[in-house]
Amino acid sequence: MADTAPQLIAETKVTYFIGKLLAKAGTLKLQNDGLVFIPTALDRAIGSIDIPIPIDDIQEFFYTEWPQKTLNVKTPSKIHKFIGAGLNELHENLIVLKRQLHASAKQNPISAQPITEPTSSITCYSCKKPIKKDFKFCPFCRTQLKNLCPSCKSEVENIWLACPFCSQQLRES
Repeated sequence: MADTAPQLIAETKVTYFIGKLLAKAGTLKLQNDGLVFIPTALDRAIGSIDIPIPIDDIQEFFYTEWPQKTLNVKTPSKIHKFIGAGLNELHENLIVLKRQLHASAKQNPISAQPITEPTSSITCYSCKKPIKKDFKFCPFCRTQLKNLCPSCKSEVENIWLACPFCSQQLRES
């Protein structure tokens, strides 16, 4: 794949989150060699550059529709977070592209690399069925997913041993 010119598969307008506070608007393009975030002309004028994410560097990725349409892409160096209306189609095309790459790697074992199957959402830690981030209980197995810390009243995950906000012990290990 690396010896041919990149071919556009899909593109959409997105906001690219760099850390928790900084975000840039632009276009996310899926090509046969990976993803490329292209900042707006205004951001380019002040020095922003294209951000390529090679397909071989993508370890896993997942798409959620709630609370916003979000695509998270994990590479060895970071997690890239994109928010935008057209990400579902781009996500589906990315799944197909990764599967094609995986199939060609099986045919040519010299260049084979392990590829993790993409996950489409958060799952219940008990029954492994898809759940939404804000669920307090799993609708499939009724497992309680979140509690309130008895000390600071912050929302905590049911599986945590200690509160990350006040360090209160929540349960025995």
